[in-house]
Amino acid sequence: MSKFGKNSWKYGLIKISTEYEGTELEEQINHLVELYPDENENYTSFCDARIMSIEELESALNDIKSDGINEYFFNNGKFNYKICTDCYKSELDWEPSHKTLGTAVVKESRDSDPYIKLTSDLLLQMGWSDGDDIEFDRNYDGTFTLTKVQRNSNAHDNDDADAELYAVYGGD
Repeated sequence: MSKFGKNSWKYGLIKISTEYEGTELEEQINHLVELYPDENENYTSFCDARIMSIEELESALNDIKSDGINEYFFNNGKFNYKICTDCYKSELDWEPSHKTLGTAVVKESRDSDPYIKLTSDLLLQMGWSDGDDIEFDRNYDGTFTLTKVQRNSNAHDNDDADAELYAVYGGD
């Protein structure tokens, strides 16, 4: 059982495309799925819905009536259909428009200032270096987007002997 409880997933109707956009024939295409939460309890993953009974169909209807049409995936990525040419069965594939390069934990310094440790590999991949000013933007899903805002030549002192560097959160 997940840490969110036995029924942590729910049904959803997700927007996957708009056909004939800008014409009188414009039509929104939606797909029935099972939505699954991430560690922050945001529904950011899905699979095709499996409805095996009238009760499950009613549950899907109630979830969709409660939540409306989910546009998170449409707004934050790209859908592709994989179609089997022998049986014409299709599989919906989604690729997020942003790539997560890693996860970092917010910690506190001796002075109670929040900071995160970023490995030198991650900094190199991002084109950042020790001493860069980093802006933290809170995303609606509880995560943060970090952006380099300007080059700063002052290096931060570091007690660790390993190759990790620090990015200090300036706070709100």
